[in-house]
Amino acid sequence: MGESVCGDCGRPVELIAGQSAFDGLRWWASYTCAHCGRMIEMDGWGIPEASFREAFLRADGTWGLKVHASGSQAVLALKLLRAEMGLSLVESGRLRDRMTGVVTEGTLAEIQHLQQLLGRSGVETSRIRLDAEHG
Repeated sequence: MGESVCGDCGRPVELIAGQSAFDGLRWWASYTCAHCGRMIEMDGWGIPEASFREAFLRADGTWGLKVHASGSQAVLALKLLRAEMGLSLVESGRLRDRMTGVVTEGTLAEIQHLQQLLGRSGVETSRIRLDAEHG
């Protein structure tokens, strides 16, 4: 994933991290400092802290979610996305306004997770890569 610094000695370490949409949105990171021997492993559910998320976006690109639904299926999709993403009514309205294009964007795992969530309720989706440099 990239270089970071050891929490004990401050020397550079190679941080290894990943994100997955298997059985929910998960992330993990670890390093072992070659200088002082400190070992760190972390993991969590949901969206990781901003520095990790930015690294995932740099590594895998930015992805967009398209929802192919109308009528009650579109309403259901918005309801599910609002709950999962913790959106306000105003933010949900912005998603509704984008229903004919990319509804939201994120890391590959984030978009895969949203596709799985919507797919379990029968809502059809697709994902597209949004950034050309990763194309």
